[in-house]
Amino acid sequence: MPRDRLSQILTKLLYPILAFIALTMNSCLYSDEKATKDLTVYSYDKMKYALAIKYRTEGRGNIHTFDFSKYELDDADWIYTNRIKGQITSDSIIFTHYQDELEYPWSQSNLKGTVTFDSLSVKIELMMPEYDDGVNISRWVPYKFNGEYKLTLSTERPPIIDKKP
Repeated sequence: MPRDRLSQILTKLLYPILAFIALTMNSCLYSDEKATKDLTVYSYDKMKYALAIKYRTEGRGNIHTFDFSKYELDDADWIYTNRIKGQITSDSIIFTHYQDELEYPWSQSNLKGTVTFDSLSVKIELMMPEYDDGVNISRWVPYKFNGEYKLTLSTERPPIIDKKP
């Protein structure tokens, strides 16, 4: 009988405590990425232009350290191209998450879609491959920052964003 009583107590106490912890962690841990509304095209020497897709990641918590504080990180993806007029297909651009890293393994391979420039805006319509086994493409997913953006042209070199592979 004492074992049954202990089991009942654990069931009544342990499950609600575990549910509370799970709900608390789920509500405290989050991450959200948003691109800026304006994108800048910079002059570049390896290819003529570098388009910075700047974004901010806001979140709360780090499950590995049980830290639930808020954080904000600024970052950028990059599209390198030799022209910024009209529609450019994915085979004529280099897309990378790392500034100045234009070659394998940092550049995105098997990219689909287009980037369309006019004098005031740029429209990004890219599809990224997803790999279930790391080798074979299982599906194509829209790039997380697809959309139309106001375009700013800069004659300056792009600022260094401290993210290296």
